[in-house]
Amino acid sequence: MRFSPVLIGLVATACITTVMAAPMKLPVGLLPSQPTTSNFVIEDLTAIKTVILAFNAAVQKVKKSGASTPNVYDVQAAAIEIQGVTKTARLDAKDILDPFNHDESTPISDELQEVLVALQATADLLDGANTNKLLGDYGGVVTAAYLALAKDQTGAFTHDLLPNLDASIQPDARAKADSINDFLNEILKSLTSKKRAPR
Repeated sequence: MRFSPVLIGLVATACITTVMAAPMKLPVGLLPSQPTTSNFVIEDLTAIKTVILAFNAAVQKVKKSGASTPNVYDVQAAAIEIQGVTKTARLDAKDILDPFNHDESTPISDELQEVLVALQATADLLDGANTNKLLGDYGGVVTAAYLALAKDQTGAFTHDLLPNLDASIQPDARAKADSINDFLNEILKSLTSKKRAPR
């Protein structure tokens, strides 16, 4: 069977046009990462504060309404969220390319303070609480496991962040980061220590 040269030319042109019009998909690993700005860091810290406050609300609900399965699940879910956002913050901190100036560093230090206050409230909520009774053996273990991961992520995040802050801000920010770590240790101790129920 013979085809008209004109028809063959039209088909070839259509094929070439289709190939050129098809979107190119690059593997995700080849995409350039976006440098982390001070605004990104503030967003990460705000996200951390928000999920800590959600965790506090969930713990308060358990203390007020009892350790029902949905209530304990909410505490565990909030702990998982804390682990997730701290991991994001850690990854973002690795993409800081240029040190932040004073004006960029100041709100970051302020937001670290907000995270610190939220964690202090968490520590106060759990201080002296019978967490075995509060969350159950399994609920306490799961919650502690995710918060232990969050503690490690937070430590790595601040380790990469602090050297990129303005020199005049670093001492205050470092003190806040140390206090954040202390409160996380205190929270984990409350969740993992065995307490006897009062007689």
